[in-house]
Amino acid sequence: MEWFLLVVSIAITLAYNLIRNSFSKHSAKSGMDFQVFNLACSAVSALVLAAAALITEAPAPSWYTLLLGLVFGVVTALAALFSMRALERGPASYTTLIVTSSMMIPALSGWMFFNEPLGLVKLAGMVLMLLSVLLSVGKDGGERRASLKWLIMCLLAMLFTGLVGVLQKVHQSSAHSGELMYFLVVAFAVSAVYSAVALPVCRAKHEQCSITLSPRKAICWMALASGVAIAFANVINLYLSGVMESIVFFPTVNGANLLLMLLVSVLFLKERLSARKWLGFAVGCGAIVLLCFG
Repeated sequence: MEWFLLVVSIAITLAYNLIRNSFSKHSAKSGMDFQVFNLACSAVSALVLAAAALITEAPAPSWYTLLLGLVFGVVTALAALFSMRALERGPASYTTLIVTSSMMIPALSGWMFFNEPLGLVKLAGMVLMLLSVLLSVGKDGGERRASLKWLIMCLLAMLFTGLVGVLQKVHQSSAHSGELMYFLVVAFAVSAVYSAVALPVCRAKHEQCSITLSPRKAICWMALASGVAIAFANVINLYLSGVMESIVFFPTVNGANLLLMLLVSVLFLKERLSARKWLGFAVGCGAIVLLCFG
């Protein structure tokens, strides 16, 4: 059952990433547009999960769940903030590489804090997955040069992105694991509040920055679909983080999405991949096999 849910989660996340990719390339014109989109998606996710919790009569949330959900939401917002700041200051390829390497943090946390076994085969699979990321993320022409501020932003993004997975594991390993719906409701509500606060702050810092989105039906559907998709993907991921070994779950769910985006880029978006990226794809597939069956 866990493996089926893992496949469903990866498929939903792929759909979410494709919607975000389309929005970023064809609809968004300013930083405020992204904040509006995130606000709408987060609000939809929070409402969907709150409704699901009420319909299924999920256990009432404890203070533990509410407080940890608040921390989870803040950490998720900080991860997104530092990732964006890193992309602004340095090369996109190496920023993606460093941030994606954050999978090591929750993967190793299972061995360090939750008494999960760390076999040599699975450890080799994680190393191969990191190598796959290195090969798959090629340098684009005209990228900005790296700086010390960029490196600091990257390391902070890596830290907070890794902590997202650790907090998922902490909650689902506790006696309050059945309250996962409310845990995510709080997290998405925090994300929505973050974007709502960021809008006037962005406008105050950049007077020329404005919202260019019009209430077109396509954009509304994109925000609605994204909110629903990421809500259920997070429910599945939160559940799986508590029942699967960390060194299997986190590298697999992160690596599979990166590899599938490469494949979709070739098959549907008509992008060409270099030999290096094809090698990264092959290494990543081998890494998943070692992680899942090692």
